[in-house]
Amino acid sequence: MLWVVEPITYYPILGPAAMYQAFMIGNIANKLLPSALVAQAAIGAKAGTKRGEFSALMAICGAAIVHVFFMLVFVGLLGSWLVNIVPADVTDLARLYIFPSIIGGVIVQLVVSLKQRRVTLIAIGTAAFVFFVLVPAIPTIANLATGITVVTTAILAWFLRSKPRSDSTKEIS
Repeated sequence: MLWVVEPITYYPILGPAAMYQAFMIGNIANKLLPSALVAQAAIGAKAGTKRGEFSALMAICGAAIVHVFFMLVFVGLLGSWLVNIVPADVTDLARLYIFPSIIGGVIVQLVVSLKQRRVTLIAIGTAAFVFFVLVPAIPTIANLATGITVVTTAILAWFLRSKPRSDSTKEIS
């Protein structure tokens, strides 16, 4: 229902061009809409006017530029520097435990929301086979195990999906 309400409530404030930009960038309610409202208030523009729409558009552009700049500085430069000064033992442990825990949470969320038992069982079976049978048998593919699991699961899920049954009792006229 929110996907209906959001565009209706944002449009009078943002206008068509800023709406397009806002939905392409994302994080409208927390970042883009407040920046548009502050910009309109700063220059005394009323929502729904051409001046208000233009100020919202420029505010969204400014918010996006500031966001990208700070992401480059804090994540790109400082994040890389921080990873380089952290001891190798810590980063190895992080790779060993953090990535699987994040992926595990995402997988549980997908399983609960999609409710497709067949695909879930195929994924669990494929992962168990690859990690407990294939990798110990062929250790050189250990780095490719996740990719092999994903591709194999997708292929098996495609071929083992439930296909609509044709009604053979229909009379052809």
